[in-house]
Parts: sequence; C-alpha cells; structure tokens
Amino acid sequence: MIHGGDIVTYRQRSGRLAQDILDCSANLNPLGVPASVMEALSAAMTAVVHYPDPEQREVKAVLAKRFKVAAETILCANGATEAIDLLTRAIRPKRCLILEPAFGEYEMAALRNGSTVVHIPMHVDTERVDFPWGLIESMARQGDLLWINNPHNPLGIGQPFAAWSSHVEELNRRGVQIVVDESFLDFVAEDNTWTAMHDVASMPHLAVIRSATKVFAMPGVRFGFAIVTSPLAEAIARIRDPWSVSSLAQAAAAAAYRDTVYLEQTHSWLAQEQDFVASTWGRSGLLRVNAPVAPYVLARFADDKAAQQVTLVLERDGIFIRDCASFRGLDGAHRRIALKRREDNERVWKLVMSTL
Repeated sequence: MIHGGDIVTYRQRSGRLAQDILDCSANLNPLGVPASVMEALSAAMTAVVHYPDPEQREVKAVLAKRFKVAAETILCANGATEAIDLLTRAIRPKRCLILEPAFGEYEMAALRNGSTVVHIPMHVDTERVDFPWGLIESMARQGDLLWINNPHNPLGIGQPFAAWSSHVEELNRRGVQIVVDESFLDFVAEDNTWTAMHDVASMPHLAVIRSATKVFAMPGVRFGFAIVTSPLAEAIARIRDPWSVSSLAQAAAAAAYRDTVYLEQTHSWLAQEQDFVASTWGRSGLLRVNAPVAPYVLARFADDKAAQQVTLVLERDGIFIRDCASFRGLDGAHRRIALKRREDNERVWKLVMSTL
C-alpha cells in the first residue's frame, strides 16, 4: 500500500458507515472542505457542459497572486501525482535519486518512464530534517533527477529552503534536476519564507510541486500544481492531456486559494495540536515521535508486535492509521497518524496509551 485514505476498504473491513470511521491514515485537514469551495463547486456545475479551460487561466491568476510567481511558470495538474508523472516524463532522467523513506509515486513515475531508481537513505528517528547532502552530492551527476520532500512525508519534519538552498545551487550547476515536493507546506504558516518556488526563476534545473488535496481536504476533486521553468513548461505542454484538470477542479482550487481566512484557521488549529503532540506523544517513554511541522506524527513503537496491537485496538474503535512498513527505511514498528480535532486526538492518544 502506498496511500492511506482507502475509505471503501475501511468500510468493508470494519462494517461501519463512512461517517462512523475516523480516518487517521490520510493527512487531510480536519476542518473539512472550505465553504467557499463547496459554493464554487455548486456554481461551476453549469460549466460541465463545456470542455475545461486548457490554459487554466482563472486559477493560475489566483495562484500567481497568492504565491507571488509568474502565471506562465505555473503547471496545473490533476493532483500532485499527475504533476509528478508529467515532470518525470518531460525531464526523462537517466536516474531518479529518491531520499528514503519517500512517497511511493516518485519511484512509480520513474519506473513507468524507464529511469533507473537510486535509493538514498535518510535518518528517520530525528528531530530535524537530515538530508544526506554529502552522499547526494557524491552520487548525483548530470542527467539525474533528485526528489526532495519538504515537509517530509512520512517523517513530518521540515526546514526552510534557505537552510539547504546552497546544495541545490551546486547540483544545478552540475546539471542535476531537483524537484521539491511541498505538498504539505500550505500547513506551515510561514510557507512563503519556506518555499523554493521563488528560486525557480534563478535555477534552471529546479521545480516545485504543491497539492490542494491535503490542506483543503478535497482529494476527490484532484488539483495540484508545479512551478517550473519556461523550457520545462513547453516540454510538458507537448506530452500532456490538455483537459486533465476539470472545470470543477479549477473552480474549487481558485476558491480555495483565495480563502485566506480558512488557511489562518488551519494554521491556528495545527499550532494547538502540535502543542498537544509535544505534551503527550512527545513526553511518552513508551514510543518515539518526531516533532512535526506537518499535520501528522510518525510514531515508532517498541517493536512490530506493539505497533500491530495498537493498530488492532484502534480499528476496533473505528480508527484507521497508516502502517509504514511499505516505506523503504521504515519497518513494521512505524505508524503514521494524522492529526485531527482535539477530541479525536485525545481519543486516539488514550487508546494508544491503554494498549502499551
């Protein structure tokens, strides 16, 4: 399994209705879909009798204003996963360098496009991001594609781009393409000072991916985007489906990224729940968690047996978490647990503690 959030399987496994399941396996904003998005989707229904705008003009204008980037550098996609695939297809790397553990779509996109995959291990039980730059720079060469995830999934930790931009500059000079996946960066209140978006214009081999799925809790709508250089944008235009981003997705994303109040509420919620994690999970001697900047924790239990027992106890109560054994570099003792509203987080924590 490379994804959480398989609500159909969870319903079948538990015999519960969807509304009676607490899905902590997918890192979706528990504030729910913004009301502005629901209104935009309703209004956009009349447009489904026409083809969607292949240039995605309205949503690009909104994104350009929100992130202070040029509209022509924005690549809209049917979710971040399509952006990952399009970038890989257009770049056509000889090798894909993947920092492990990692989102499984990087490797799948590489294999679909005939690239050799090079796995580079990271330290996983750490309080801060520890990208192994010495190893990366010794291995990377011209024609390679390096995937970097910030904030990291599933570790939940991250750093501002300025903390490691010098390494990216060096790799750029050597002709190594770098894609920074910032799918969870909208959860960080200081995202405009953390992002690598504004450096794409000065680095010819840099691209950045964002996702609306997680922060706006709308995985069924499918919208993601990338910031790319002009040559890369032209290469992608030649190989893509011009109508992969539906009218509904464009309308929903435009409304979502205009909704600054919702994002402020999200940042306030997450700051409070990060404090809760620090005072509970972070102080327990029975398991280990990283201090997250993202809306989830990576928990390492004493062993596989303890993690499995916790998983079973939670599932009996209708709570599903993400088994991380499929992540290279993690094992059966690791679980990723999405943060929800306080009462739900307290419920999960009490059940975990009652099991250990």
